[in-house]
This record gives sequence, structure tokens and C-alpha cells, in this order.
Amino acid sequence: MLKKFLNELEKHTAVDRLVARFSDLFSIDATRQFKFTDEAFSQLLNFLENGEPSYQSVAVQAGVCWSTSAQRVMLRKTIQKRSFLTPSCLWAHKHLRGNADEFFREYPSPDMALMQILLLKETEPDRAVPFLIENFLTRSEIPEELRAASRLCVLRLLDTGVSPDLVSILRSRYPSVEILNQWRPGIPGRYAPLKRSPGHGNVDFHQMVRSVHDMKELSSLTRTVYLTTLFYVPLPEKEWRSLLLSRTDDLYFERLLMAGILEANNGGIGLSPEATKQTMVRAFLYESYAPAKESVHRQATERLNEERKRKVRNSELDRQALEMVPDGIICVDKTGLLYFMNPACEKILKENHHLRERLFGTDSLEQALRRYSRGNVLSRLTARSSNVDEEPTEIFGDRIALSSAGRRYEVELGQQVILIRDTTDQFLIDKEIAQLYRHELKAALDVMGLGLDSARQMFRDSRHEDGLEFLDQVERKRTDLFAMLEEKMDFIRLHSDVFQIRPTLVNLNLAVDKCVSNYREAAAAKGVSIASNHLHVDAIMVRGEERYLVRALDNLLRNAVKFTKTNSEIEVLVGSENMEAFVRVKDGGPGIPPENLGKIFQLGFTTGGTGRGLYLARRIAIAHHGRIEVKNNPGSGACFVFRLPMALEA
Repeated sequence: MLKKFLNELEKHTAVDRLVARFSDLFSIDATRQFKFTDEAFSQLLNFLENGEPSYQSVAVQAGVCWSTSAQRVMLRKTIQKRSFLTPSCLWAHKHLRGNADEFFREYPSPDMALMQILLLKETEPDRAVPFLIENFLTRSEIPEELRAASRLCVLRLLDTGVSPDLVSILRSRYPSVEILNQWRPGIPGRYAPLKRSPGHGNVDFHQMVRSVHDMKELSSLTRTVYLTTLFYVPLPEKEWRSLLLSRTDDLYFERLLMAGILEANNGGIGLSPEATKQTMVRAFLYESYAPAKESVHRQATERLNEERKRKVRNSELDRQALEMVPDGIICVDKTGLLYFMNPACEKILKENHHLRERLFGTDSLEQALRRYSRGNVLSRLTARSSNVDEEPTEIFGDRIALSSAGRRYEVELGQQVILIRDTTDQFLIDKEIAQLYRHELKAALDVMGLGLDSARQMFRDSRHEDGLEFLDQVERKRTDLFAMLEEKMDFIRLHSDVFQIRPTLVNLNLAVDKCVSNYREAAAAKGVSIASNHLHVDAIMVRGEERYLVRALDNLLRNAVKFTKTNSEIEVLVGSENMEAFVRVKDGGPGIPPENLGKIFQLGFTTGGTGRGLYLARRIAIAHHGRIEVKNNPGSGACFVFRLPMALEA
């Protein structure tokens, strides 16, 4: 109900009728004023904290208008927590007695900056005037509308009765600012409000626009009109006057009342609820006032993005599931507008510009999708595949398999859904399996077969010693084949969708001891020593599959031995912290080149090995609900930390 109320309030619907229509949101306080009920106010706070940004202005103003004095402190804190998203947030901060420091920050949008200038008019001159000069008047990139408003604000601040000493200090600090040198103390009361004209409705808005004499008057009119469109709740006349900068602004405010553009409503003054008058005002602002035009564009973009998100939330697709899947998903509506792209797809297209260009061309993704069709994508890929330098593409109906920048992808093209799947790992696994059966397994079996035939013949010839030697060779080959098959099957098993470890209680110290023992001799041959504390600390227990943990740690230690310089040391540290066990392996090598740091855990990436060691170590860590961290010190080595959850039982 609150969202519907805010929607109607945003249309400048008459407040008295609106409150009566949504009476369940309100109660009447001791002064006979309507205020939000506790439940409605709680909903409003939640909306301000988590709701759509494009509704922040109307929600903030509703909070200021209908909150009790006890609720206002919570309202101010909630606005500050979300940060100041709109001009109304700044205005509300002042109205709710917030810290004035917020008015002395730099805000990115012109409409925020304008509200900032209007509010600075009622702050301390000795702080506000230098801020306005340095942040608006002396900066050439600031739009002229804001500089004009700043000049008027400085004049109002000076006319509040500043001391001659302050004026002298300002003139000496900013000698090139003409407004300071030209200013003279004015006649007291020259900013007093104009007397209310007796008649309303006898001024035509178009005639008022045509009667503007110069750019200063046009600036005053557009600024005043724009200000009236920012507020959806009626404000007391005193509040309006506090936001106007000059006598000319006051004059146009009176004329807007006389023209019926502004109307008295619920004890205050606000924009007329008549749709024709609202349309007339917005058309004038869109053509005449740059901040208003930018504000309209920004709000339209925000609403469009919010509508896209609502479409996804309300569709049959589960938004959370789409964001969690590892495959990239793009959804377009029937007109080709992009309304959803999951994080996986953003990551794939950001990291692989070549893939994005091959699929969608060189235009922005939003522009390319406006022309999206399966035929267009297939035609582009077919045309590029004739280029001998282009990586190969395979097309099977609406399914495409292609290589790009060293990665392998499958793309499925639907009418409104595009699926991009990174199949690099599976592609390399298939190659591993093919190589296993086609080459390594066949070669090993052929050697064993020849060895057995030779041994058989030797036994027939009574050459028993030679036959036994050949059988020993066959046994060694069988052992090598078994180890190779075990490694390959582990590699394949780790990539199975149903892979699960078979956990037992593992003493991490002993697992480290196996790895250190395996590499002491190889390290010593290089003149490298291994210093480890695993036998000098209490046993650290984890739950896992021991042979996989040994393999992961073995890969880390093998790399350390490989890259550590002669006469250097490898440090192995076993410990625990924050309910996590860890093994830290620090080598004495040259470190990892920065350009390779993001690739070292990718399957197939290598600087001379198989390209599987660190990849498998990371897969094993993840399978055990752990992780591997790397700290790189170019020129002085790399440090890998293998982390696992500690076992709860001893």
C-alpha cells in the first residue's frame, strides 16, 4: 500500500484526498495532524534503505511531512545511511536538523549542487562564501546556471550583516572575484517578502514566459519553476521563501500562484494537480533548463533499470538462481532491450573482449542487442570464420562452439535468451582422456606386451636370469602405468559434477611430512634447504581425503623446489587461526610476474610444467571447503597458503 501511496503522491495528487484514500497509513496526533502509523513509518524506513533510487525523493518528502518528532531522528539516520541520492535528501537533512557539514561536500549532479547552493544561503557566511567561490564561481567547468545561483547566494550571505573585517578578508583572499569588490551593504529589509497579490488566475503562464526581458530573468523563472517541480508535498510559504534566492525569484513565485501553476493545498503550497499544467511546466523546463533535462534523463534511466529488474523478479525465472549459475545468461525483451545479464556473463564478456566482438560486433552491448537475432549472430560468425587468422568456430544449429583468447566456449542462441558457457576445462579434460586412450595407455600396454613376449622366449631358451630381468622391467612399467592411471583418473574425478571427497580425520602434520620427505633429496641436489615446523607443533586435524590433500601440498612443494634459487631456503609453516588450519609454503624464487598472477590457477597455464599442478591444488582445496591464497613478492619469491576448516572433533 505504501508504494501505491508514493506513486500517487508523485503525481502531485491533492494531499487531502490522498490521505483520505490511504487512511490506513495514518493516525491523528494530539494536535489533530495526520502522521504515519508506526507500521507505515517502519515500511517507509525500509523502503528508504532498500527501495528503488528513483522513488527516494517522494519517499523522503513523505517522511518529513508525516513523521512525528520522535520518528524524525530515525528518518534522518536512515537517509544518511543510504547516502544523499536526490536533492530532496539534502533538503530533508536540513529540515531534520542534520549536521551542516553535509552541505559543504562536492556533489556530482547539477540538481544536487543547486539544492546545495539554496541551502547554503542559511549557513554561516564565513564558511559558506569561500566554499561557493572555490567550488562554483571560480571553476570554468561549472554550468552557468549554477554559477549564477552561486552569485546570488553569495550576495544574500553578504547582506545578512557580515562584519567589515570578514568582507576585507574575503576581498584580499579572492581579489579576482568581482562580486566581492562590487558589493556594497544594502538597505535593510530589501529581501522582505512581496505582498500577496489579491487575485489568482489572472496571469497566463505562456504570456509570463514571453514577457521575460533578459537572460537573468529567464534564469530566475526557470530556477523557480524547477524548484516547484522538485516537491511532491505542499510546503508552508515560509519554507518556499527560504529556498528562493532573489526578489525576482519571489516575483515569479507570486506570478506562478496567480497563474494557477501553484495552488494552496492542505495548509501549504504545491504544484497544481492538473495534468495539463504539469505537462506545460515540464515541457518548458525540458527546453529551457539544463539541470531539469539531465534530471529527467537520469530518472528515466533509473526507472527503466528498475523496470528491467522487476521483469526478471516477476518472471518464471528465479533471479537468485540466474545470478548463481556459472553460465553466462543474457535476456532481452521483444524489442531487443537488454533487461537482464547475470554476473557470470558480465565477467565472461569483460574478460574476453574478443569473444564479445565476435558475437555482438564492436558497438556497445545495448546497441548490438537492439539488432539481435540468431541469424545476425550466425552470419557474423560465418563471415569471420573465412579469415585464416580467426580461431575455429563450429556451428550446430543454434548451438555454437568456438575458441577465443585461449578459452573454449559454447553459445546457445534463443529468441530472447542467450547462453554463454565456458567449456575450457571440459575441453581440456576431453583432450586428456583422448590422449590417455590414444597414446599413453596404448604405448604402455604395447611395451608391456613386448616385454612379456621377450621374457617368454627367454624362458623357452633357458635364459632364466634375462627373463626375470625383463619381468622386473614389465613390473616397473606396470607400476608406472598404475600411477599414471591414478593421476589421470583423479584429474577426471575432480571434474565430475557428482565428485565428493570421502572424508576421514587427517593429521595435517603427517601429510606435510610425506611431502617434505619426498622433496628433501631433490631440493638438496639444487643446494636448497627445506625448513618446516610440522614436527615441532601440536597435531592439527582436518577432515578430508588424505591422498588428495597430499597431492595438493605435493604440487605446492614441487613448484617451490622448482623455482627456488640455489643456496636459498623454502619455508613450510603449519598452523591454525580463526578455526582454520593452514600450510604456508614460501619459496626463494623470483616471484610471479604480475601479468601471470591472475592465470596461475587456470588449467593449461604453464611456465614449463603440465599446466595442471596449481589448478588441481585449487580444485582439491575447494572440494574440501578450503581455499588457496597467494602472496607475491616479485624478486624475492612467492608464498602460497593452503587453508582448510579445522576438524571439530579431536
